[in-house]
Amino acid sequence: MKDRVTVLPDSLVEPLRRQIAALRPSHERAVAAGYGGVELPCALERKYPLIIISASGGARMQEGVLSLMQMAKAAAILSQLSERRIPYVSILTNPTTGGVSASFSMLGDAILAEPGAVIGFAGPRVIKQTIGQELPEGFQTAEFLLEHGIVDVVVPRSDLKRTVGQLLRHMSGKPASAGWTTS
Repeated sequence: MKDRVTVLPDSLVEPLRRQIAALRPSHERAVAAGYGGVELPCALERKYPLIIISASGGARMQEGVLSLMQMAKAAAILSQLSERRIPYVSILTNPTTGGVSASFSMLGDAILAEPGAVIGFAGPRVIKQTIGQELPEGFQTAEFLLEHGIVDVVVPRSDLKRTVGQLLRHMSGKPASAGWTTS
């Protein structure tokens, strides 16, 4: 199957109106394939909150400059969402590593992670060789990143719908019964 970004149906987090992009583990090439090409401008245009669910080993090194350019494009569009006060929720699943963790997945207004998710830019061996120090146990887990303020909340998948709904209502300044609207 060709790598692509999947836009999930609106029925998933009703009654909220939003745009969802999901990167599956096989979508390591999503950075080069254009994750910033469709979903991000669409959320900007429609003024819908953006939810990106990441599960990727990041861009492959052989994609080099193309991956870096796409990361910059995505970051620029996310900046426009922020300027227009359109919420962006990043959900990190296992694994979220490489360029994905170095770019759009860490730029959310709220960063959620599933329990036990491995999240980081490089592997422990590379980091240890680079800094020449022992690394703390579990330093690339969602729970460690929560303790150190990198992740806002660790949420089991079964609670994601409710948690994301509450976050978007809070970000929109609407009462819990109102849901998300574009007004």
